[in-house]
This record gives sequence, C-alpha cells and structure tokens, in this order.
Amino acid sequence: MRRTHALAIVAGVTLSVPAGITLAAAISAESMPSREVVLPTQGIAAQVSDVGGRDIWAMRMSKPSTDLTGPTMSCYVLGVMRNGNMGAVDPNGLFIPYPVDGGGTCVGPIGPRSVSVALRTIGPSRRIVLHGFVGAEVTELTLKFKAQIVKVRPSPNGAVLHVAIGSRASRPTVSASFTDGTAATIMEPTDLPATPPKPQNGPVTS
Repeated sequence: MRRTHALAIVAGVTLSVPAGITLAAAISAESMPSREVVLPTQGIAAQVSDVGGRDIWAMRMSKPSTDLTGPTMSCYVLGVMRNGNMGAVDPNGLFIPYPVDGGGTCVGPIGPRSVSVALRTIGPSRRIVLHGFVGAEVTELTLKFKAQIVKVRPSPNGAVLHVAIGSRASRPTVSASFTDGTAATIMEPTDLPATPPKPQNGPVTS
C-alpha cells in the first residue's frame, strides 16, 4: 500500500516530485474551505471501457491498512474487470485476480479545489491511465497529448478515470479547470520520474 505523493502548486510555488516515486499531483487553494467531497468507502468508484473494447477499467475502494493510514485516508485499487473480478493482465494475456481487499493507492481528505490524481503507464498493452479523485470545484481535467486534447469530467463522487493508448514517452500535460473559471497545470511530462515505479498488486504497472 502506498500514499499518493504530490506535486503541489500552492500560491504559485511549485514543489517537485522526488525521482523514483509514483507520480501523483495535488493542487490546493491557499485557504482551503471546510467543504469536502465525500469519498466512497466501498464498491466501484468509477469504471470506463478500454480503448480496445474488450476490458473494463475500474477503481475499486479498498480497506485502508490502519498501520499505514490515518482514519481520514481512503484507498482504492486500479485494475481490469473480468467476470466480476478485478485484476491485472500479464504480458502473455493471462488475467491475474487481485485479493478481495487491501492494497492500492491512498488519498487524504479532498477539499473543493484539490486534485489528487496519478498517471500510470501499462507497458504490455501500451495504455496510459489517469486515475484519482478531485474536489467539488474541479469541473474537468484536460489531457494535452502531442496530437490531441482530451477533456475528462469527474464522477459525482469526485472519481476520475481515463484510459488512452500510449507509452511513457507520450504521456500528456494535465491541467485542471475550476468553477470560478480559473485553470492550473497539474503535471507535465518532464515531471515524470526517470525510473518506472515498482508494480503494485500484480504486474499492472511497468
């Protein structure tokens, strides 16, 4: 299990992500109002069809490990759904189910202008997956690839999930738009760690 590590942009100051850490990003207002998105605690938070049409990608909420997370942390697992089971597909096309609960990515309370998302590259299938949660005042995320621009709207529960074809070399620039009409860049391709993160919960990440 891991906490998300953040690239924080607060009052115009950018804090870099240390190399070798799974890339995640967060943006917060200088003064955070008390209103927050209530994250789901169980079940499927979001799901989308794979660009190839065969599989369903999903974010499944999981039980936090009390020794690693506080009472306000929410955790989820990213994976592929087949026949009602969530898991990963190995390079040979074999589906490997995940454990019923536990593991995944953990995030803290989500304020109105908070963005806690990550980009994961799935090597064998050449997929780029954007996943995470955003606050109530985030209207959409924009993914700017070299040849196209994609708009992703969050679910009512704040979940964000999008799957595209690509590799580490083709990761997009990601920006967030807010209800007051402002926008901010969340992550750039140059923010990526030089070394891919180690797999979590099976061979999904490469």
